Amino acid sequence: MGCSLLLCNIEIAIAGDEVLSKFYTRHTSPYLWAIFQNYLGSYYINRIRGDRQENLKHAISCYQAALKVRTREAFSEDWAMTQMNLGNAYWHSEQFEQAIAAYQNSLEVYTREALPEKWARIQNNLGNVYTETEQFEVAIAAYQNSLEVYTREAFPEDWANTQNNLGYAYREAGESEQAISFLKTSLEVRTREALPENWALTQHNLGNAYGDLNQIKEAFTHFSSCLEIFQPTAFPLRRVKAGRDFVDTPRE
Repeated sequence: MGCSLLLCNIEIAIAGDEVLSKFYTRHTSPYLWAIFQNYLGSYYINRIRGDRQENLKHAISCYQAALKVRTREAFSEDWAMTQMNLGNAYWHSEQFEQAIAAYQNSLEVYTREALPEKWARIQNNLGNVYTETEQFEVAIAAYQNSLEVYTREAFPEDWANTQNNLGYAYREAGESEQAISFLKTSLEVRTREALPENWALTQHNLGNAYGDLNQIKEAFTHFSSCLEIFQPTAFPLRRVKAGRDFVDTPRE
């Protein structure tokens, strides 16, 4: 049976890096070994084959191994990069406290003054984690921080993604009117023509926000829009989620 190109490429990359890690060991070539460990962590985060949680455990283990060489004192930017990657792995495995700690570590090097784009990325990631843990005020502040760098002119797609994230956070905080404003703003860049999947995700979020306000006609319009993209064969899980959210929309 064949496999997708992405799946095959990741499996080949994992096999190759595991071989290289044995050849270039921590004792003989510590810097290269740490690079391979960091790469392996990224491959395991994106791995399709196997159990998702086991892959994330492997990713965390690889990043932690890399940090034995990539110390802040010896390789500060490499250390910060691996801390950020470790934060991503913890976030995806729903170990949110550890994710926040790793992201905060990375900000010791990824400052706004020295590395503004990476600082903004971490702020956005922190916003995502704080939203997951229902710390909405802190999440909103982190997203607003990222927008100091992620302007529409300089980083239009990142700007739009953060506008969408702000809308989602406000809606989760029970402020759906405020959420709608940010979600609509994100659609200035997240258009159906340019970014159809992202456009549909924002349409879904708008459907939920209008549903919260009992504006059923508007909710139906946005849910219908997102389902035009979330077809059963291409996005089965997202289609099911959008359909369920629409069915659960309160009716007057």
